[in-house]
Amino acid sequence: MKHAKHTPGAWHLFKGANEETCLAAGEEHLETLLSGEANARLIAAAPEMLNELRALSKHLETLIEAKRDLGGRGPYLLDRSRALIARIEGGKS
Repeated sequence: MKHAKHTPGAWHLFKGANEETCLAAGEEHLETLLSGEANARLIAAAPEMLNELRALSKHLETLIEAKRDLGGRGPYLLDRSRALIARIEGGKS
């Protein structure tokens, strides 16, 4: 597996001085994060990743409803994926 070249998370949203939404990862702020090509690719791919997460979550729900063997981890994985989707969409996880 290749080592990621983007700024490692966790990334955090916060309100700036003028109430604008800002992004930070540790001590690095938006300007630093957006300057890196790897970070730009990660941010650009975010909408597609969210769509794929939604699709995987729905598929997982279907497998659970069909009582497919998921090694006992199905409900946990579904809960985690739903929590992540909610967080991405502005809810709490």
